Amino acid sequence: MRQLECSETIPSVAYKRMVATSGPSQDHLAIQLPKNRKQIKNLQARFRQRLRISHDALYNIHELAYDLEDFVHKVVTFPDVVIVCGMKQMLLEVERILQVQTHDSHEYSQLLSYDTTFKLGDFYVSPLLFRNILFETKPVMPSLFMIHERKLKATHDELMRVVSQLLPSLVNGSNTIPLVTDDEKGFDAINCHLHKVCRLYCWNHIINASKIWLRGHGATSSEIPIYVNNIRNLLHQPSEDEYCKLLTELKGSWSQPFVTYYMSEIHSKVKHSGRWVLDRLHVYDPISGVTSNQSEGFNSVLKRIQTWKEIPIDTALLSLYHLQVFYWNEWQRGLAGLGEYRLCNRFIIARIDKEDIFLIPTISLEDIVKAAKEGGPRHIYQNLVEDNETTENSNESNGREETANNPEMMSEDESCPQTPVDNSLRDADDGIVQQSQIVRAELLVKNGLLSHDPKVGSFTVTGSSGKLHVVRLFPSEYCSCPSTTTCYHILGAKLSLGIPIKKDMKQVNLSQLRWNKRSKGQKKCGRKRPRPGDNDVVVTPAPDSQNWEESSGLPRKSLKISGQVSITESNAVEQIEVNSAAERSINVCEECNEVEGNQNSNQN
Repeated sequence: MRQLECSETIPSVAYKRMVATSGPSQDHLAIQLPKNRKQIKNLQARFRQRLRISHDALYNIHELAYDLEDFVHKVVTFPDVVIVCGMKQMLLEVERILQVQTHDSHEYSQLLSYDTTFKLGDFYVSPLLFRNILFETKPVMPSLFMIHERKLKATHDELMRVVSQLLPSLVNGSNTIPLVTDDEKGFDAINCHLHKVCRLYCWNHIINASKIWLRGHGATSSEIPIYVNNIRNLLHQPSEDEYCKLLTELKGSWSQPFVTYYMSEIHSKVKHSGRWVLDRLHVYDPISGVTSNQSEGFNSVLKRIQTWKEIPIDTALLSLYHLQVFYWNEWQRGLAGLGEYRLCNRFIIARIDKEDIFLIPTISLEDIVKAAKEGGPRHIYQNLVEDNETTENSNESNGREETANNPEMMSEDESCPQTPVDNSLRDADDGIVQQSQIVRAELLVKNGLLSHDPKVGSFTVTGSSGKLHVVRLFPSEYCSCPSTTTCYHILGAKLSLGIPIKKDMKQVNLSQLRWNKRSKGQKKCGRKRPRPGDNDVVVTPAPDSQNWEESSGLPRKSLKISGQVSITESNAVEQIEVNSAAERSINVCEECNEVEGNQNSNQN
């Protein structure tokens, strides 16, 4: 029965397997075999309830954001949860790639894609992907993620504002970058914020939407392929004139309702995504045109995390971090001639030495799935809680039997047997060790990021963001990080010594976490005199800089002054006025000294 707790097999299959392999003996059947599949379901649900990442996922998100400052860019919890995240190091490199001139070459053309992944949990994940054109295989990599609860335009505005700040080439760059999406209304935020992006519509989505409309309006199975083939031919036309000419011919053979539908829903999309547009951007494929297949392929990678029916939102955030770090490390290895990626001949100058590789500690893709599900190796979890928990086993077993005998205590939905039971109100303060803390604590030990100083009796721990923290275990637990619960730095120190981990009975306090994050010299906000950093810093361009004309509207005319210093006319006038004032002051002082000297001589 203990093996059934941690099994991933659905209850109905596990029950049948146990009964089929029990053997002919009838001894101890009441003990060895489960009573029914409901009992197995309750056992698994209770085990996963203990294994949940946190009963306060929102607090854990904020703690992750403070620890991974270079990954989490924005967290909004009201009215809807929105989290924007992506590695800053990777975004700096992506910005450089977006500035590469393609020289009218299809081989080095860039293509961004943006799509929404479903059924990962009680949220959506929308990754912004790019092609890494430095390498021969043009691998698709993530630049930013957004975890969100709604698919509104205002939601996508949150991500696009961050994109416009971190990837300015998409706003005011010299290249026009194509970005392929589907026809989701919320994606109109792309056009509002990214002015150097040409939004393309996925051909597969255009055709599939047409099929759905045709089926819903009584088209026969023999008529649908004809309409679909006509749309495909229109998309493949080499010029807009030829497209309009063919469209006029085909409209004569189409039914009038479909003509109305095409002109109102598809015509504008084809004019923005036809072959003549794709040829200009060097992303046209003779077979498929342009599709969001790269997004669909990456979504399959994300769904590998979905070994639970629903994963908590903070588990998803930590998993996305490890996933992007994995791609970053492969990128770095490829630049050094290692790994699966090979640099193109054109970008061979980007090659780096092996000593210059900047790798970030992480885990493999398979381990990401395992860590998201288990929080690390199973033996670590089994040793997390001290022996005092064994005294509760009898009560727990009685609770299981009660739950098994009371069908009202569990949902009857057998299609979602692996969904954790949401007892947030009952277990909000029960002290269950947070699973994401265990994952990060294990990484500290695995990567040797802890060092012990026996003289002072403390550990020096390098956190996920590279910051150093001081940890003390005796006589009381202490860590210099801002966390208000048992942090992963303390857990890592305990794991390195083999110390069992007690249940964390500290209360979750988000306000205290926020206060602890402030530096010691930082005063309270909300005062009449703002703190340093409360207001935007206005940087006035130098008069001889390139941004002077844009900001002031005045021409940038420079004068040559002695010492080969170039300044503008206005500055030259100001400098002359300052010099004249200084000369007048000196003359006045000299006159005063002469008068004072004459008075002294007269007195003598």
